[in-house]
Amino acid sequence: MREKLSGTAGGNISSVDKAFAVIDYLYEAGGEASLNEISKGLSMNKSTAYRILNAVKAAGYIYQNEESSNYSLSARFYQIGLRLQNSPGFLYAYAPYARALNEKYNEVITVATRELAVCDIPRAMEVYGFHDNHSLTMRITMGSYTEAHCTASGKCLLAFSKESYLKRFEGCALNHHTPYTITSWDQLSAELRRIRECGYAIDREEYELGLNGIATPLFAPNGNIVGALSFTLPSERFRRLDLEPVIADMRAVTELRLNV
Repeated sequence: MREKLSGTAGGNISSVDKAFAVIDYLYEAGGEASLNEISKGLSMNKSTAYRILNAVKAAGYIYQNEESSNYSLSARFYQIGLRLQNSPGFLYAYAPYARALNEKYNEVITVATRELAVCDIPRAMEVYGFHDNHSLTMRITMGSYTEAHCTASGKCLLAFSKESYLKRFEGCALNHHTPYTITSWDQLSAELRRIRECGYAIDREEYELGLNGIATPLFAPNGNIVGALSFTLPSERFRRLDLEPVIADMRAVTELRLNV
C-alpha cells in the first residue's frame, strides 16, 4: 500500500497530493475501500479524507457504492487508459527493450498491465506488443483482456501484486479454458508462490491449446508492479526453445525499474 502521507519541506501537504494519495490507495487496494480504511491507511483525518473523496467523486474519478458506501475508482480511469495506449508515457519506456527481444528471438513480445476497472475476476490488459514474422504464428489484439489466472503475464501480475489486491478476488471462480488451466485457488496460490521465488511465470497451454508464454514483472522505482513483459509462441517452437537465455534477457529488463 502507498506510504502514509508526510509533510513536505514546508510542512504542508497540498489537496492535490492528498487526492492522488487517495487514488493510489484505491488502486493498490484493487477494489472498494471504506472511508475508515482510507483514513487509517493514509493516516489522514477522517473529515479530510471525506472531503477529498467527495471532491474527486464530483470530478467523476471515484465511484461510491450506494449499498456499502465504499469507494472505488470509476470507469473514467479505464477511458483514460484506453487513450494512453497510444501515448509513450504509459509503460512505453519499456518499448525499446521489448522490441529488442522481438528482433533477437523473432517471437511475439507484449507488455500487459492489470485491469483497472472493478470486476469479478482479475484480468490483464495487453498495452502494446511486437509480432513475429513466422508462418506459424499468433496475433494479439492490443487493448484486449485475458483472465489473469491462465496466462503468463496475468499470473506474473498476480504474483507480485499487493496482498490486498489478491484478497479481493480470493475464492472467485477460475474459469476453465483448456485441460491445463488452473481452476483451484490452492493450486493458483502455490503457482504464485513459485513465480515469486523464481521471478518469472510460464503459461503451459493454460489459456489456449498450442500456445505457451513466459513473463517477467515490470516494476516502478518504488517497487510496485506496473506491468508484465511477455514472450509468447506456439507450443511447437516452445518445446525447442532454450529457456535459460530468454529468461535471462527478460529478467534484465525487469531489473531496469524505469519511470513509467
